[in-house]
Amino acid sequence: RLVSEGDLVIIMSYAQMTLEELKEHKPTVVFVDPDTNAVTSVEHQEVHGEIR
Repeated sequence: RLVSEGDLVIIMSYAQMTLEELKEHKPTVVFVDPDTNAVTSVEHQEVHGEIR
């Protein structure tokens, strides 16, 4: 079983980038309403920690 209606699904993606690209990158997180699956907010989360 992979997924059924009503399941909570988290979708993640990964990317390779240079150190310069990484310093500017801010992941996008999309939140949806659990009943309608409509987008409720879009946030650009900061990466925690120090990039060297």
